Amino acid sequence: ELELVRDGRGTAHVRAAGELDAYFGLGFAHAQDRLAQMTWLVRAARGRIAEAIGRDGLAADRWSRTLGLGRLADTRAEQLDPATRSRLDAYAAGVNAWIDRIEAGDAQAPIALARLGVRAERWTAADSLAVAKLLAWGLDGSVDAGLVLQDLVMHLGAFAARPFLPPEAAAQLVPVPLPRTEARVRPPGSAVEDPAVLARAAGLAGRSIGSSAWVVSGRAAANGRPLLAGDLHLEPTAPSLLYEAHLAAPGFTVAGAGPVGVPVFWLAHNGRVAWAATHARAAVVDLYVETLDPEDPTRYRAGSQWRTLLRREERIAVRGETAETWLVRETHRGPLLDGLVGPERPPLALAWAGAQPGDG
Repeated sequence: ELELVRDGRGTAHVRAAGELDAYFGLGFAHAQDRLAQMTWLVRAARGRIAEAIGRDGLAADRWSRTLGLGRLADTRAEQLDPATRSRLDAYAAGVNAWIDRIEAGDAQAPIALARLGVRAERWTAADSLAVAKLLAWGLDGSVDAGLVLQDLVMHLGAFAARPFLPPEAAAQLVPVPLPRTEARVRPPGSAVEDPAVLARAAGLAGRSIGSSAWVVSGRAAANGRPLLAGDLHLEPTAPSLLYEAHLAAPGFTVAGAGPVGVPVFWLAHNGRVAWAATHARAAVVDLYVETLDPEDPTRYRAGSQWRTLLRREERIAVRGETAETWLVRETHRGPLLDGLVGPERPPLALAWAGAQPGDG
């Protein structure tokens, strides 16, 4: 048994017989209010934007296919513990219940999807993980920073570039002479190299992206209780990335805000404990300069040995045009950024914390 009501501000309140039913109701509410946004996010995560909007979506699709966000999500979904999987499945069932109403003619498809002629597809637990991976990638800016710092080192030399680097990294730099040929430094956001394109597709672009959170002691509060503040610095978008909701079931309650497409609450309380997730501002990406075999470009050096590059071909559908075949080459560290960064750069492999094994 489940009841979904909305207050005067339109906030969804789900009252359910059990916790899984509550997550079902959250999925239903998300889809009812934000199905077009959810469809866009999962397409961005899986590299399927160009399929809907044409060539303008190719740049973002190439990044997501190279990172393999969708592949990572599909793999992790099969490895989830039963408790987590059951909650994601319940949420997906709620999303699909609203899609069923649209397909039955009992509800209208979102205008944004109808105008594009895009049909909402069945939601899965892996789709929620894919959106979570996309958000994790979009909230990190260390690829951009890494490329800029590499340009500074190449342009100024390691010693002169030290003031621009974090103290720990600067201390490890060895002063080396400038190369004889001056490296070219591209302006940020150039057509050749735009690592922020996927973050923009997720609505996570801008200089102020991040967050902050703090606690005020109860000794300084009028009622003697501590105060928790959470401030998410997100790009202003319509609709917002966040969705406010309240779930209640016997032995389970949560009220707060979290991203659509994922049944989590970044800022919330459960009647006893309040929490606010904050942006760690940690570097979660490492770029490795790889040495390819000049006589056999299918091999790269790993220590004292040559290893064969892994290769996978990604077929990216493009609306109104022939599909593109995108080749991704990988070392044991991660995918090479072939075609994503300027051709004058050395072969760069990307190692990302979000691609490492774990519970997600």
